[in-house]
Amino acid sequence: MRRQLLAPTAVRDLNPLRIVLSAEQLAPLYLFLASPEAAGMTGEVLRPDGGLSLRAGAR
Repeated sequence: MRRQLLAPTAVRDLNPLRIVLSAEQLAPLYLFLASPEAAGMTGEVLRPDGGLSLRAGAR
């Protein structure tokens, strides 16, 4: 079964912070992860989703 993508407004409405992060907002995180400063990061899960994953876990 193929999953249908949600429109940004639907994602925003489900999100506790009522935001959808843009590529410009996510870029600094990716740049950090690709940098030498992130060398000590191991086994971490970073979820820049405005709290959406917390809502999913509350079911």
